[in-house]
Amino acid sequence: MDGAFDSLYIQDIHASNSNLTDIIRTVKPNGIVIFSKDDCVGGDLDDLNKLRKHPQLNEVRLPYQSGMFDVFQKREAHAQPQK
Repeated sequence: MDGAFDSLYIQDIHASNSNLTDIIRTVKPNGIVIFSKDDCVGGDLDDLNKLRKHPQLNEVRLPYQSGMFDVFQKREAHAQPQK
């Protein structure tokens, strides 16, 4: 199922970094990952921080930024991490 989906919606995943990488693997390059912050407390914020630090994702800023969700775009396989 590598690269099977154009987008992915995540809420309360509580995944380890390696499991999160497996989940993200299912998204096509340049695909979108949406993380819901609805009722986001405690461990859910850990999930958000893992997504923000994940080497395969870029956080997408305004106009797509919201208090209810964060949007990420999966990097192309050959793209280098942004600094």
